[in-house]
Amino acid sequence: MSDHIPAWEQRHRAPLASMPDWSPRSPDRVVYESTESGVWQVHAWDAATGTRRQVTDHPVGVVTGSISADGAEVLWWQDETGDESGRWFAQPFAGGETRPFLEGLPVGWNEGFAQAAGVVAASVSDRGGFAVYVSIDGGPAKETLRSTEWLRVAGAEAGFNRGGLSADGTLLCLEHCEGGDMLHPELRVIDPRTAAVIAELRDEGMSLSAAWGRRQPRFRSPPRGPGRIW
Repeated sequence: MSDHIPAWEQRHRAPLASMPDWSPRSPDRVVYESTESGVWQVHAWDAATGTRRQVTDHPVGVVTGSISADGAEVLWWQDETGDESGRWFAQPFAGGETRPFLEGLPVGWNEGFAQAAGVVAASVSDRGGFAVYVSIDGGPAKETLRSTEWLRVAGAEAGFNRGGLSADGTLLCLEHCEGGDMLHPELRVIDPRTAAVIAELRDEGMSLSAAWGRRQPRFRSPPRGPGRIW
């Protein structure tokens, strides 16, 4: 039947897939999002065995997936109604029972998520403002910061965010607009365990964001040493 469909139309009908993502500690366990089922869902791929499976099957669709730092669980942000408000869920990588991820994290709008050794940080907004929550060593997520101005965990919103937390989990980078300029975010680095401010970065008239950097050449295996926030 596809022989009778113009090539340009076939391209528009072809399933889409996101860039694959993995934890540096478990590079063979890969998570990605795809529309091969007809709507965006999260998929898991064991690169060592070639096994793939669709993890989520939600009627609204799921567009934000990740993997736990140890590679044991697939994580995703699930929006129940289509208004983008939801929460994080987890399921064993090989399949099994789905459970809410990060006890203590309220339902809201996803504002960023990052993981490192023994630390998970998530930011959520609601009608009352913006808040950052931190879980230490698998414990309940506790509110660390709250603001009426825009505030989020820095770095990519989806995938294994390497821009929000340092690799050793001692530094958490935030993007915020508490200076009153919504067009030009600033950066703040804090201790995720105590919320103590380590550094502030502001550039008048410029928008700042954080990313993970390394000095090694590109296209090597995922680095296992500390990253830097910049």
